[in-house]
Amino acid sequence: MASSSTCVASSPTSLKRKRDEDMVMLGSPSSSPLTNIEASQTSEAPTSPQSHQVPPAVMLVSLPGLLIHPPNHPLHAQSLCISLLAIRKCLQMPDLSPDIECRAWTALAELGMTVIGGGFSHDNDHLWARDIENEVEEATTKGLNLAQKHPTLRWYRSQLTFLAAQLAIWQNNVKFARTLLRRQLTTLGPSDPPAVVYTAHLKLIASLATTSSYMPSSSTCPPSPAPARPQDVRAALTAIQSMQNLSMKNNHDQITLLARVLRLRLLISSGQWEQVEEALTQAEEALGIDYPVEKSPPAPTSPRKGLRIADLNIAHLSSSPAKASQKLESDSSPAAGSQTQTQPQQAAPSYKTFFNPFSSSMALYTLIIGAIFYTYVGRVVDSSSRLSHLHALLDGGILKFSTSDVSGASGIVEISFPGQALPLRIQTTHPKVLYVLAYLVSAVAKKDPVGRKPKKKIFSMEGLTAWEKEVRKELMLPTWATASEVDQIDLKLAKIKGDLMCELISVSIMRSDFDSADKTLALLIAHLRAHSLFDSFSARVTLHHAHLAHSRGDIPRALQCYKVAVHIAEQKGDDFVRLSASAGFVALRIGLFRQRGEKDEEEEDEMLVDPLVDTEAIDPILEGRDDWEEIERMGVRVAEACKGMGGTMWSVGRIIEACLTEEILKAKQDLRTALNFTSSAGDNHLRALILALIASQFFHTLADDALNMLAMCENLAAGLGAAPKAAGQKKAADGIGNAPLRVWIGERCLELYKRTGNTKAARKQEAANEALRKLIASSLLSVSIVPS
Repeated sequence: MASSSTCVASSPTSLKRKRDEDMVMLGSPSSSPLTNIEASQTSEAPTSPQSHQVPPAVMLVSLPGLLIHPPNHPLHAQSLCISLLAIRKCLQMPDLSPDIECRAWTALAELGMTVIGGGFSHDNDHLWARDIENEVEEATTKGLNLAQKHPTLRWYRSQLTFLAAQLAIWQNNVKFARTLLRRQLTTLGPSDPPAVVYTAHLKLIASLATTSSYMPSSSTCPPSPAPARPQDVRAALTAIQSMQNLSMKNNHDQITLLARVLRLRLLISSGQWEQVEEALTQAEEALGIDYPVEKSPPAPTSPRKGLRIADLNIAHLSSSPAKASQKLESDSSPAAGSQTQTQPQQAAPSYKTFFNPFSSSMALYTLIIGAIFYTYVGRVVDSSSRLSHLHALLDGGILKFSTSDVSGASGIVEISFPGQALPLRIQTTHPKVLYVLAYLVSAVAKKDPVGRKPKKKIFSMEGLTAWEKEVRKELMLPTWATASEVDQIDLKLAKIKGDLMCELISVSIMRSDFDSADKTLALLIAHLRAHSLFDSFSARVTLHHAHLAHSRGDIPRALQCYKVAVHIAEQKGDDFVRLSASAGFVALRIGLFRQRGEKDEEEEDEMLVDPLVDTEAIDPILEGRDDWEEIERMGVRVAEACKGMGGTMWSVGRIIEACLTEEILKAKQDLRTALNFTSSAGDNHLRALILALIASQFFHTLADDALNMLAMCENLAAGLGAAPKAAGQKKAADGIGNAPLRVWIGERCLELYKRTGNTKAARKQEAANEALRKLIASSLLSVSIVPS
């Protein structure tokens, strides 16, 4: 196993600074599964000390190893063509020895699959590659027949079987490919090299867990891999367990670690979240890494207990705007935000690091998956610890590659076995993809948009900057890689840039930076169209437009965009976007219905009535079906669906339930659980909404508690507009933040002060409200006069 030492986590800016000149490798849950690469695609010619003349057959069969260029080389196609000619010439020679002939058939099959994988066989510009599929099929058949006749050629049987299965998968004959691989596994025994045995296991796992990766290079539409069927996932998990059992029996610890990481990744990709934590724990134990477990607060003894101010998890909030501003400026992570200000600053934790390339790669895979998983379930402390460890490894220069280390720079790692056994080489995700993925994972994990320098925005912007630098660097690939792999790397990079732009759009909308959101949305659409990715991102783009219109108060457009996003997401099978759009649509309809009821009843509280809402434009979108029973039915369905879609959507579901119920105690319970969950998730944006709803519950009963919660809500709403301070600047020109929420809070506070007879506070609040309205009006005026 890998040796270890300690390193200290540093800031995200140091991650960027240390990596400008080096290629870094880390694991990716969104990358292709780990697959085996044979120790050598073409064997080298043996040399004889007694003769200096190389036989023609040996020279011809060895030429491909000298001629082939990587797929990003301008002469890659020509090198493949000449290599094929050399192998064909070799096979035409008379009196070939069985060894040379079997090597030639194997080389022809390998070259043919490289040609097929590069899409040359479907390209009219490469007539030399026509009918290469038939040649590969003939080569595997004749090579296997020859290897079966001669026991000394036993090793070629495994390699030729792998190539035959590879061709069958390309021909969409997946069932036959799996049969070949299972049959090959039964023929392998303890006397076979461990690398060959584990290669067979990995090939079978890959065939069960993935679909065909071959596609013509001329295809203009990027592939959308279909999710594996449940029975295939179960079969793949069984195959992984079989490989793990064999590795534990043979004391091959690195293979055991690989099996655990493979299982972890497969569970994530197949959406089996209930088993992920156990698999993650096993992978971390194999790596020898652990993190302190934070005890959760005890649950209330009675589910009917009324919500009080003492029930709120507000240790990281302050009722003083000045203290809140100082804390938002000093805190840099959600984990730090959960500590009280009275606690002394703790020293940066030390993390285990690795020097073995394989263990390093597996650690990075595990850390990324761990950060994503705990972000999804809403446990910010656990997510932050893994993310900090990830940053520490990268900042420590654990995976810097020299210019001569082509294998490392290509993402190839090696597993060694005891004795003289050949090592097993596996292909991980390319470092160029993995480096920018680190920024994306960091941006997703940092959910808090409040503060002068929100980490979500920082990682998104720095990630886009790093992306521009990475695409300009030379792409390092091994000679046996295919042209389609280059296309896949470019496609993954394009998708990651789209995801980073989506994260930047979301944080801009949450911080009411609508101009930046508009600009980034336009750039995102242009980027997606340039890379033929708009179809796969269309539902998310529409949802961003819905959120932007909703935040601006453009209710008709928001309703329309929500409906379109739901429709597109249903067609694409994107359950998360569909549910998010449905939740936004239901929440908006609940607000509109309550608002209409107050208009009809002509209540005195006019601050809940928005005169800017065009009800005549809304009616056609709702098609006249704005009745409460329909809204309630839709809301119940959405709230129920939110229970299985991660921590954020779970909290959204509880908010919708609280808005639908007529039972006050039930509403308070739902809001309390949602608030505690958002506190553990570090989601201050959603927490502000929940605090406002809780304050409205206490508005007529507990004025002091309502005022305290309104003050905390005001801190969060104002923090959404906090601007970074320039060098030497004592006070920054902060933005408005969440203007509608701040206006609502100000009006509520004013009404409470008047009701309790606090005249002095009421006068101050009136002045603050008037100043806020003027600031909003001036902001709207400045936006209207700026040319588009």
